[in-house]
Amino acid sequence: GEINIFLRNEEDQWIIGHYEGDHGTAWNTGVVFIGNKVGINVLIQASRGDKYVGGMALDDIMFEDCKPGDPLPPNQHCGPNQFACVDHQYCISNEELCDYSSDCFDSSDESPSNCVGYEYRCNFEEPCAIWSQDSDDQLTWQRIRGSTDSIGTGPIGDHTLGTLNGYFLYIESDPPSSPNDTARMSSYVLKGKDSGCK
Repeated sequence: GEINIFLRNEEDQWIIGHYEGDHGTAWNTGVVFIGNKVGINVLIQASRGDKYVGGMALDDIMFEDCKPGDPLPPNQHCGPNQFACVDHQYCISNEELCDYSSDCFDSSDESPSNCVGYEYRCNFEEPCAIWSQDSDDQLTWQRIRGSTDSIGTGPIGDHTLGTLNGYFLYIESDPPSSPNDTARMSSYVLKGKDSGCK
């Protein structure tokens, strides 16, 4: 059987988690990333497999860090190492700015106008010129969206948008690939001036 976890709103739903196959009789932990979404609910759907032996069970479902905290009191400002979300209700750490995860409800921490200085960012929503496929490897990185061609492999959607519409890189490991084949990509030569480059 399989278990799928969806996010949905009034107009649409999209898958954020997928578990299938025999996981034995011990409890297993599953974690899905919801992100900073407003006006959604979570749907868990279980489907029986081809065999009638076995079953599925859920327990201890919890939400973690699903609210940004309390809004700023009136006339209070963010601290020196914080970014003020455009809605002016929340502050986030500068470390969370332009990290491909919307930490502000209005997603202003990830807007292109606020991330201009992050020239080496690449979320693969557009082809990225800073990365190139190595010529001496055996497998090819493919920029795809949605699910992968092989059933039961790869992510269901991308990390950036958290939907089937977002792009990510993927390598296909089905034949004709062989064990120990590799896929490599190289970045531009970085000219890091800061010892904190990461």
